[in-house]
Amino acid sequence: MSLNLAKQITNLDDNNGGVSKNSILCVMSLAVVLVAVVSYLLVFILSLNSLIFYPNVDSPLGLYFLLSASILNTFLGFFL
Repeated sequence: MSLNLAKQITNLDDNNGGVSKNSILCVMSLAVVLVAVVSYLLVFILSLNSLIFYPNVDSPLGLYFLLSASILNTFLGFFL
């Protein structure tokens, strides 16, 4: 079955029943955007969680959450 799917993906001609190149690129780009949005929301929730439950930045766990959230926000903001 995977061999048949590989043949369909590599056969980019719509007339022969293959998957078009545009649909493959569309699905891949949607997957990348979905992963970026979910990870951005996760970072936002983690940073909000660290501000609510660890308001003292001197604590190592709160400082770790704030630092990791700010780094990931910067990284994801660059790509979004």
